[in-house]
Amino acid sequence: MTTNCPFCNTAINLSEVIKLSGSETKIECTNLKCGQIFSFIPANSSKNLINLIEKVKEESTPGKLILQGSTISLITHYDLKDNNTIIGRGFEENIPGKSRISINTEDSTMSRLQCEIKIVRDKFTDKINYTLKDTGSLNGTVLNGEKLLKDEEVYLLDNDQIKMGKFIYKFEQK
Repeated sequence: MTTNCPFCNTAINLSEVIKLSGSETKIECTNLKCGQIFSFIPANSSKNLINLIEKVKEESTPGKLILQGSTISLITHYDLKDNNTIIGRGFEENIPGKSRISINTEDSTMSRLQCEIKIVRDKFTDKINYTLKDTGSLNGTVLNGEKLLKDEEVYLLDNDQIKMGKFIYKFEQK
């Protein structure tokens, strides 16, 4: 099932881009130059689409990053509920089509644009997976003791350990 972006008129496959924000259904344009997010209300006759939205809502429990072994930060876990999430140290930039997690830390070894975590839906099993990519951070992103190469994208598994700067975060997927 498809719809068109109201901003750039790009045809969008709905099964790959539905985002949920509370009870509201959002669609993110797949055109990289556009990347706009817009609300979507299906017509009453779109029973298949309504079923698809309900299925996404059921599966929308986000992955989490949990800070390990520190009492320094007041925030100890971060929900990964958007399709693309940029993680970094206290940055303010707005990146179109991507949400951000700004980790408030004085740790200067963590970059402002440290890494990106994406939600990827398996086309065969329809299962939600997560990928991790280092975005060219100065000191690198380490997954389970292995430093990622710049722009290397790897799948995350439940309980993976991600080191960013001086801190280690555990990835959880329910």
